[in-house]
Amino acid sequence: MSVEDENHVAKFSDPFQLIAAGIISLPIDLPGTPFNKAIKASNFIRKELIKIIKQRKIDLAEGVASPTQDILSHMLLTSDENGKSMNELNIADKILGLLIGGHDTASVACTFLVKYLAELPHIYDKVYQGMCIINFHTHPFPILSISLYWDFTPLNRLVNKVKKNQMFILLLFSKEK
Repeated sequence: MSVEDENHVAKFSDPFQLIAAGIISLPIDLPGTPFNKAIKASNFIRKELIKIIKQRKIDLAEGVASPTQDILSHMLLTSDENGKSMNELNIADKILGLLIGGHDTASVACTFLVKYLAELPHIYDKVYQGMCIINFHTHPFPILSISLYWDFTPLNRLVNKVKKNQMFILLLFSKEK
């Protein structure tokens, strides 16, 4: 989005922390809950993004910004097969999803993996047994490749569940349904 002002970037820090906490919380929208705070934080960020989007539209019209400058310019200038451009709210939602997706993604995914392994002991047992088998069938000091893990069905299913749930949570924070 080509935002280089440190103060502007710092304005997003606290709301992103609230969103990160809300993503891994129970989806209960009651005042004071992490989920409720995350919704409010996403609304704040969305409003700030819309301000940035409006300014970029002006900058593009005046030739100050380049059409190939970044993804925001691309989203503003790209139209669908009917010649219709995305509206500001839709663009803000997509950028918010990209920002959330790029913020602590690996740690959130690992947290969800551990959460589900703790909640689903029968899956944990299958994953543990499978890892033992993989380690046993390699050599005493195995060099495990990612393909060995992905071929292991219980772990693959668990990772897919985590990915689906993360996408569902991102949809909960989207304004345009």
